[in-house]
Amino acid sequence: MKTTTRLKIIRGCTTVFFASIIFICGFFPELNIQIAAAVLSGCILGGIQGAGSAGIFIIVQFILSGFSLEQIGNFTAIFASTFISGLIAGSPSIIEEKFSPKTFFRILFGCLIGFVIYYFFESLFHKNLNWIYFLSADIFKCIGIIIFSIAIRPKLATFLFPSKETEKEIEELINKLK
Repeated sequence: MKTTTRLKIIRGCTTVFFASIIFICGFFPELNIQIAAAVLSGCILGGIQGAGSAGIFIIVQFILSGFSLEQIGNFTAIFASTFISGLIAGSPSIIEEKFSPKTFFRILFGCLIGFVIYYFFESLFHKNLNWIYFLSADIFKCIGIIIFSIAIRPKLATFLFPSKETEKEIEELINKLK
């Protein structure tokens, strides 16, 4: 198996893993953690993969339950917040340090804007302000997302986007095994 094929499989499995986390969090509506899982996916994976995980979640939800107007608003909010938070946070890279101010602020603004976009779309579709009740809990969720994202992104980057030297080492090991 070529290294690029293996990396595509790893990236795809990671995207599906985060989509399943978003899906599972939907079983606990009283905790309101589905949006936190979506923003976490965007902050950790980046724009395209984070949006891919939200897209996979939306497709599975559509197959299982269909769409209502309320769900369309929720799914639009989840997809937009995941995509925008991922674009702002950026994709993880192997040169990313464990903690740097640049990474911290990118993840912070990505997380905050992801929640703001979610609540904006929720307000448009539902025309009510029920989200205000969840605001205090979402502040703690946001802090947890930031800490977890900063901790996991450098480790995840080594699996998703290895350096050229690492790719060459992997290819050499695979060739030796053949």
